[in-house]
Amino acid sequence: RPLKEGTGFIAQGLADMATDLTETALVELNLHDCTFGEADDDGDAEGPSSIDNLVSVLEKSPHLKLLNLQDGEIGAEGLEKILQALSDSGGQLTTLRLGGCELGVEGAEVLASFAEKGLLAALVELALDTNELGDEGVSNLIPTLAAHAPKLELLDLETNELEKEAAQTLVQNKLTALKTLIVADNMDIPAKWGAKLEAMYDTVNIDEDLEDGDDDDDDEEDEAVDDLADQLAGAKI
Repeated sequence: RPLKEGTGFIAQGLADMATDLTETALVELNLHDCTFGEADDDGDAEGPSSIDNLVSVLEKSPHLKLLNLQDGEIGAEGLEKILQALSDSGGQLTTLRLGGCELGVEGAEVLASFAEKGLLAALVELALDTNELGDEGVSNLIPTLAAHAPKLELLDLETNELEKEAAQTLVQNKLTALKTLIVADNMDIPAKWGAKLEAMYDTVNIDEDLEDGDDDDDDEEDEAVDDLADQLAGAKI
């Protein structure tokens, strides 16, 4: 795995190759396991950061369909720069892998804002595993994806500290084209809500030993959601 220095050389090389081009011919860009950041750890870095160099390439890559930044540690601020560059390019990704990128709730909000602008309209696969999105991040993002990512077939939310609220949001906002939902390693999703998710999509990767949780006080509140979940399950594509 290239650490920050190695990633810097890779990003600089890509930027150098794109310097004299009006647009690149890139269709796929796989930078899995690279380590991005705004500056070197010692704070003495000179010149553009690795993310800034990557941005200079992406904004000239209108043909790009796959971008893999898995485990790239780009953070919410880096994500905003990258999505803006993709938007400026005029292209439309079909695959975006952002697992392990330290996005958090703020990153989910950034992604939702660009989805509202149409950037994810052609997206088929979105990986957001291991990003500490939590219930708040998922609750902010999923309704927007339901409205603005009509072609999404695979969504990976594994290991994101999801609990009941996130599961409810997923149940209430059916992603019409979705075939595969990955929510494994989110052990605080109540079994009741895990079962509802399994009824909605062709393939749901979820922990098998979820606990029922303490929903006794919430039964009346959940009745309307239950009815909606049943309707959506009946409309399974």
